[in-house]
Amino acid sequence: MKKLIVPMLLLVLASAGLYLYLHKPEKDYSYESFIAQDALIVVTQYDLEHRVEEFKGSPLGVAVAGLEYQLIGRELGLSDDVINRFLEFTHDVAELFDNQLFKTLFGTEATCALYPFTRSGDRGVDEQIMENLLVVARPKHGARLVDLAGWFDFANPTMSTSRYGRYEITRYDLENGRRISAVRRGELLLLSLNETTLRKSLDVSDGEIAGITEVDTYREQIDRFSGAALIVYTDFPALSKTLEDIAAVALDQPGTLNFDDSVMDAYRTGMFGAWREPGHIVDRALITFDPNLLDGHTAKRIMTPVSEPRSHMRVDQDTIFYHWTNQFDFGYLLDRIHASGSASLANDSSLTGMLGVTGLTQVQLADLFTGNLTLALKGLEQNQLVPLPLFLVSAKTGDVDLLKSATDKLIEHYSVPVRRDAVGSGGELISWGGVVGIGSLLPAFAFNEDSLIISSSRREIRNYISEEGDHLIDNKRFQTVSSDIMKPSNSISYIELDKLTAMIKEMAAWGGTMIAIKDRELARKSKVLIDHLIDPLLDGLSMYQLIASRKYIENNAIHFESQTILEHGKQ
Repeated sequence: MKKLIVPMLLLVLASAGLYLYLHKPEKDYSYESFIAQDALIVVTQYDLEHRVEEFKGSPLGVAVAGLEYQLIGRELGLSDDVINRFLEFTHDVAELFDNQLFKTLFGTEATCALYPFTRSGDRGVDEQIMENLLVVARPKHGARLVDLAGWFDFANPTMSTSRYGRYEITRYDLENGRRISAVRRGELLLLSLNETTLRKSLDVSDGEIAGITEVDTYREQIDRFSGAALIVYTDFPALSKTLEDIAAVALDQPGTLNFDDSVMDAYRTGMFGAWREPGHIVDRALITFDPNLLDGHTAKRIMTPVSEPRSHMRVDQDTIFYHWTNQFDFGYLLDRIHASGSASLANDSSLTGMLGVTGLTQVQLADLFTGNLTLALKGLEQNQLVPLPLFLVSAKTGDVDLLKSATDKLIEHYSVPVRRDAVGSGGELISWGGVVGIGSLLPAFAFNEDSLIISSSRREIRNYISEEGDHLIDNKRFQTVSSDIMKPSNSISYIELDKLTAMIKEMAAWGGTMIAIKDRELARKSKVLIDHLIDPLLDGLSMYQLIASRKYIENNAIHFESQTILEHGKQ
């Protein structure tokens, strides 16, 4: 008998191996086979286990894990109940990602799809979200292995099965009273807390319900995201409608809710993809829109043809934040400012007074600046008395003579002491004569060619106009990404995040010192927050050295491309 044990075990193992590795499913399914067309948002993450472990070992992950949440919460004035609930949440999340079953089921590939629902006031929104959520997972060792393991649970009273057409759905009753319904299709597992949601996915697979691949944008653009570690798809109008319902019930005043969903009507779908490559992360996104539904200001901006900037050849080499756009619309900015306040553009007394002094009309004022805008920020200089960054803004104007005339009238009317100097070829540099500069800081502005240039430093303006010295284009860091972003675009951004976070740390420390002079108790609280929250997070964020991105409009879609350079390749 003993001699038969080893051959029998080998036979069982061989049979299991043949079943697991030689048996081929009737169809090679993907998550797309089960996602219905009306999904609000679909998120697919590949290699989740490795991504989580990588983040936990990164500087930012270590910083987040090491935060003293109880100390920070107390200094922020949070109650013990709120602090304890947050600690329980963070513990549950950490425990979930460390759970071996979770890693086995979702560590290789996991997709979550949320379907529309109408918010009910007598039920929690989290409960309704979970019931309308479908999860499609590709287990680490294959769904058939999970099936095989399930054979050993036949005596489990919390597990039952039901038939839905030709499918067998397994139900797992959980301790909290909820039930997970699951079904295997090929190498994929489909799970939901609502069996109706699960059955809907099977109907998609059978062709009885339209799937996500029948959405034009998804079908036409999904190949652009091939190989991405993270893929996101969303239906903007449907998602905004669901969010509106949730907000209305939460406020319990649906009649007074100020939500203009017409703003979102023009935007149809969005897609996002992220690729993890050696030493950097690449992101790509697009948002489709219906040009016939765009309002006037938006249509004006979005329909602006792409162009190439030149300001990166003018701003200083030590610029740590650079943004250029050819879609700046001053009229839209004015409208947004007044839309967020109580006074309308027509009833703003200060604006009316300024128009009266300058003789401009509202239309003339709105049209003064449109098109190219550059914003540049330099880091702090050594031994700078006041740690304030040097900034420069250059805005193209449609009528520089009209702008000069309006400025002169304002200076004369309010008796502003100014100092005027010639700059560039026929340009004029104007600074506040009644203000003594602190170091290199002295606010000034200049008119040059067709632009208004404003800066916190006269020197920055002179260098920008004269194009003397070293500029951003000469920066070696910038050169590593310039070939990817310096293309015909509608906007371009460049950020040296490690230097920006270092500058913010220094500014925060200086602010804490100023607070200490005024209020000792407030100073104590600010020091705790700076030392135990702000500084650790900024140190962690500095692992992202550079972020470079561009945006352009093409074929009724807004396209975004960016890349993030990592410190020593750490994410």
